[in-house]
Amino acid sequence: MNIMETLARQLTWACANITANLAFIPADKLAWKPGVEAKSALEIVNHCAEVLHRMSRVLGTGALAAATFSAAADLPAAQKLLLASAEQYAAMLRSLPAAELRRGMPFRSREFTVAEVAAMPVADMIWHLGQMAYLQTLLGDGTTHFSDDRGWGTMLREQPEELLQL
Repeated sequence: MNIMETLARQLTWACANITANLAFIPADKLAWKPGVEAKSALEIVNHCAEVLHRMSRVLGTGALAAATFSAAADLPAAQKLLLASAEQYAAMLRSLPAAELRRGMPFRSREFTVAEVAAMPVADMIWHLGQMAYLQTLLGDGTTHFSDDRGWGTMLREQPEELLQL
């Protein structure tokens, strides 16, 4: 498995779990924030989807690069938006030519490789999954919810029942 396939699987796994966890936030609490500067569950999901759109534009490739971003206003729309954005970003990761991954590009205050910039949203999605789980605990849900009920161990597998092929 190459690095971009690994990143694509991590991304889609994290986004699937963000949307699964979102379903456990009570509907009347989707806009609730634990603090003035904090994001609500709905804002986190919209932020995640928007990051995937924005980073596609930064990289200048993939279906999301030219797409207009529109924030979701409710649970079903937020789940659909994030899952679709994750699938499109994952497809872009899988399509990046190996030679392009080594190319340097300026980003923020320094130079990174294309592979490093493309990987940044993956770490961001995993971090936001933690935020969503924390919001759930603040709202009284003490159960850990995974989209496939198998947990972290299956995130890189092509099929949840099969061992990881390297």
